Amino acid sequence: MIKKVAYYSTLLIIILISFRVYSSIYYPGLNSDNAVTVLMVHYFNLPADLYFWGQDRMGSIIPLIAQIPNKIFCLSALYSEAIAHYLILVIGFFALAPFFKTNFARILFALMLFLPPAKEIEITQLTLSIQYMFLFIGIYMILKVRTDCNNFKQHVFLLLSVLSMVIAVWDSDLAIVSVFIFIFLYLIYLIKDTSIKLLIRNIVPYYIMCGILLGFLFISFAKSTSPVKNNYALLSNPNEILDTLSIFYNTLKDIFLFNIKETLTTVYSYLALFTLALMMFFVRKVKFSSKITKRLFVFFILDLFAVFTVILISKWTLMNGVPMRYFNCTYISAVIIILLLFENLKINNIKLNIVKYSLLLTVLTGSIGAIYTQIFVWYKPYKPYKPYSEYVSELDKLGNIGIIGDYWNSYICSINKPDIIKATPHDQSCVRNMSIVDEVFKQKKIYLIKDMWLDSYPDTIVQFGRTLVKIEEPFTMANATLCKYKVVP
Repeated sequence: MIKKVAYYSTLLIIILISFRVYSSIYYPGLNSDNAVTVLMVHYFNLPADLYFWGQDRMGSIIPLIAQIPNKIFCLSALYSEAIAHYLILVIGFFALAPFFKTNFARILFALMLFLPPAKEIEITQLTLSIQYMFLFIGIYMILKVRTDCNNFKQHVFLLLSVLSMVIAVWDSDLAIVSVFIFIFLYLIYLIKDTSIKLLIRNIVPYYIMCGILLGFLFISFAKSTSPVKNNYALLSNPNEILDTLSIFYNTLKDIFLFNIKETLTTVYSYLALFTLALMMFFVRKVKFSSKITKRLFVFFILDLFAVFTVILISKWTLMNGVPMRYFNCTYISAVIIILLLFENLKINNIKLNIVKYSLLLTVLTGSIGAIYTQIFVWYKPYKPYKPYSEYVSELDKLGNIGIIGDYWNSYICSINKPDIIKATPHDQSCVRNMSIVDEVFKQKKIYLIKDMWLDSYPDTIVQFGRTLVKIEEPFTMANATLCKYKVVP
């Protein structure tokens, strides 16, 4: 009983620290990409908003779920997004946690998920890890199904599993790879455990086929509602793949050679490398006591290499500069693989403790180091150090206003009061939602933010076919430089 209380208390502390540091309410690195998620909660409209504004990727599952606290409990869009986002992360954690045997492994998994190392912080941001949360839910549900039963409970589990897998693919096209691998392995193991003849009479394959069909129809419909059409399946040619590998290699080299300001990130990387080498040294001593655990291990191994390969050969990855956040998926799979290996090591206690405390030291260095790096490296120039939502809350003093600025200085301005503050990027920037442009020009007071856009404030400027005239001198507020303009009738 004491161990159980200690486990859940520790878990709660980890989740609360993560929420206080990385949720949209408190994160000091919040930007307009995050802001779009928040604003979608406020402006949510189906079917137009099935995908994020101006995209035909990243399904808007977070804004959809956030409608519950926003519309039913009347919470602000900012708080609703944060609650919905963390609710999904927490449910995803609890879906996979039962497959670990010890609370120690579960706590390590919680630390690596909710308090990840600096280069993987995006796991808590945007929707870059959400597909895996729904994948975990789908895996949990389908593994609850007993193949020798055919009752109502089994149908509920299968229905929820199919729904979760479809949502995973809706959230990220990349999840197709993971879902395909899981279905393939599941059917192979089902045949192995029963027979091909019994497989035909089993309800699971029929749910899978219906899920694939309905998932295809839903995703096709969702993409048809987007004004943008991209082909994310384009593969790089050999030279482009070499360019991708070169960028990836140089990023890793900079980390390991202390060529980045994040010293603790480099320390964590060396510890992770040492722990991985230690695990490989004892890998022959791994013996899986559970059939399900062994099969999950096989799945995540295949998922790790398949997803990593797809990311490297994708033209989309190279076009976006091979950002480290694209490898969040492989990080999650690698974490699970290492923890499953650790829990199934059959070595003496002295050796096991060496591996155990090496893992613990590595994970704590990554978690604590990321928070330290955030406070004392990334956002040290911002004084005082505080959530970015607090900076932009200063704009509330201006009342009902419209804001035009660079993409990174636009949407973020209206996250606290989207019903009062209307903001849009300028007409040469990335405008994600044209309907908000009209909202901006309906305001009696319009402010321009010149940072990252204008060298100085002109007396007149044309935006979206309207002429704006400067009527006041510039001033600084909310970590930005603003100037008031009025629209010429």
